[in-house]
Amino acid sequence: MDGAALPPPQPDPRNTPDDNTDSESAFHDLDLDVGPSLRKLKFDDDVEEILRESREMERSPGTWRSKPVSASELFRPRRLLRDQLIAGDAILDVPPSRSLVGGFLQLDSIAAFYGQPGSCKSLLALDVGLSVATSRRWCDKDVIDGPVLFVVAEDTPGMGQRARAWRTRHGHLGNVHWLLQRVPLLENDAVSELCDIVAEVAPALVMVDTLSRCMVGVEESSTREMGLAVDALDRLRTVTNSCVCVVHHAGKDASRGMRGSNVLLGAADTTVECKRTRDGLTAIVTKQRNGQDGQRMHFSLDPEGDSVVLVESESASATEDVFRPTHLMERISRHVEVTSDATLRSIRAAVAGKHEYVDLALRCLVKEGFVAATSGPNRARLHTSVTPFRDAEP
Repeated sequence: MDGAALPPPQPDPRNTPDDNTDSESAFHDLDLDVGPSLRKLKFDDDVEEILRESREMERSPGTWRSKPVSASELFRPRRLLRDQLIAGDAILDVPPSRSLVGGFLQLDSIAAFYGQPGSCKSLLALDVGLSVATSRRWCDKDVIDGPVLFVVAEDTPGMGQRARAWRTRHGHLGNVHWLLQRVPLLENDAVSELCDIVAEVAPALVMVDTLSRCMVGVEESSTREMGLAVDALDRLRTVTNSCVCVVHHAGKDASRGMRGSNVLLGAADTTVECKRTRDGLTAIVTKQRNGQDGQRMHFSLDPEGDSVVLVESESASATEDVFRPTHLMERISRHVEVTSDATLRSIRAAVAGKHEYVDLALRCLVKEGFVAATSGPNRARLHTSVTPFRDAEP
């Protein structure tokens, strides 16, 4: 057999690598139920460990601390659903939401500031954001000290002027980072890159100004497309459990709230309507998922350099100081008496008057016990008569 070619060695099936996908497909050919591979079980363990570490926050009271984690690691497949299953009293051990700005914004949440053009919503967002970045009390509310990331998607020169005015008035801008570029929220690569930036900065607050500039070419009224944008915001939120707040526009009909699909309203934990007044700005908390809504904050616009800064008004509101909603309260009361489960929208339509006056009169009736307000379907507030209100004779 000298000079004869040796036959090629045959592979030993016992030495087939366990990472060979063909070997796993062979099991499928045999129609056998072999369960998950050891390689997949190891992958699930890695995912669980990454997510566990990403949620371990090293916090102390009044200070934001988080362990940065790579977004590419964080957004690997989720743990199995059964790992999130608890029973009985275990639900009582779930920690409550942690405040970012006392009674106003929470960590690990989505928020939205909205209003008509010129309603100073960006100015409000800047004032809140820089108060967090400098650990400065805001509207007499405690503020968590933590980094802030601004996504400046429009009017970069205007943002620079407003920030300069704020620094002149308050001394410094604090721990703030500015991304001078809009981020298309429906493009996965762009959102992933922004997630990496969030992981690096580890902000307590991410402010996106404005949402519409980050949805160029997208139909805001589309439930699907707005849902994808909200999912992107949710991805940003989970990187460091921060508050992600967007600046958005109100619709043409201001009584209907934010422009576009109500997917954002449903997903948001906090929504704040900004209204321009004769002497400044009124911010109204229109939704607070785990707290009291209806809070109103009033600001005047104080010139500073080539811009303005917000100054909290000492009095509740010039409008509320002079307005006595007696006749309007009676008209609302009469309407509610004959209308079961009246909504705010139906009351506004039935009672003539400016919406802000109607809202104020209705709140007075509820506060004084003439009207009861309860929660209805689709987050509507339903109003029923308790005691008829009649305007007193002079």
